[in-house]
Amino acid sequence: MLSSKARLMLDTYADASDLVRMGAYRSGSDAAVDQALLLAPQIEEILRQGRDERSDLASAFSQLNAAIGASA
Repeated sequence: MLSSKARLMLDTYADASDLVRMGAYRSGSDAAVDQALLLAPQIEEILRQGRDERSDLASAFSQLNAAIGASA
């Protein structure tokens, strides 16, 4: 399910973020972490919505699918 993939990607990103900030993570060490580092910012941008912004559910899922659907 698409939302589960997005959640897993964000969890992986959160778990690895301290290592990345400290410079302890080397790209290529873990494919899942590499993918999360690449896609999590895009997922967060899709999920971010200002007070005055409106988006329908179909559009949100379409954007999410475009960001991670083929790569996850």
